[in-house]
Amino acid sequence: MSTKSRRPTTRIRTAARRIERGKALRESAGRLSLIFQNTFDSLALYGVERKGRYRMLAANPALLKEATRRTGRPVTEAMLVGQPFHIALRDVFLADKASIERSLHYLNEAVRTCAVTRWNDFPD
Repeated sequence: MSTKSRRPTTRIRTAARRIERGKALRESAGRLSLIFQNTFDSLALYGVERKGRYRMLAANPALLKEATRRTGRPVTEAMLVGQPFHIALRDVFLADKASIERSLHYLNEAVRTCAVTRWNDFPD
C-alpha cells in the first residue's frame, strides 16, 4: 500500500479526534457553567491584566444575591462584569480603602500560589 493511499484515512482520523475533543471540551464547559450558576457559594471569575490589576469577567447569581442583600440595593452582573476589581468594590460594594487593599492582597496571593483562595471581607 502506498503512502498516498494512507493519507486520507489519517486525515479523517485526525479530524474525528479533533471533533471528539471539541465535544468533550464543550460538555466539560457546560458542566462547569452549571456548577458556577447553581452553587450557593458566591463565586466570581477575574481576569489578570497585570500584576495587581484584575477585572471581573463573571459573577454567579449567589454573589449577586449576596451583594444585593449587603448593599440594600439591586446589584446586577452588568454592574460588575468588565469593571476593574477595585472599582467594583468601591462603587458597587461601597468598600472602604482598607477592605479593598485586603481583598487585593488575597487576589494577589491566589495568583501567586495558583490556589483557591477564600475570604469574606464584608461580614454581617
